[in-house]
Amino acid sequence: MNFPASPTVGDTYALGSKNWVWNGSAWDLNTLAVTFNSLAPSQTSNSGKFLTTDGTNTSWATVVTGGGPITQNATTVTTNQTIAAGSNGFSVGPMTINTGVTVTVATGQTYVVL
Repeated sequence: MNFPASPTVGDTYALGSKNWVWNGSAWDLNTLAVTFNSLAPSQTSNSGKFLTTDGTNTSWATVVTGGGPITQNATTVTTNQTIAAGSNGFSVGPMTINTGVTVTVATGQTYVVL
């Protein structure tokens, strides 16, 4: 490998799909991606989804976007949801909130089921 000369601590070097970081005396293989992949939920069949948390567990969720002629939403709330200050929310129902799951709406905000 042809690492850069005179690196500074924290400098990175990419070779193929591997990244190296200078620790002050040697180039170390940066294994953050490997570590993340071992900690994250399985990525199989989750292309295009985003990682979310209920405050304890992580899971993949589908990105819901608007802008088309029809916007869709799931009819069951399966994870805790919070409508934070400065935001409002709506769902088109009927809606079911699973046992043990909460929907929290900040004071002054609105959540409407149409």
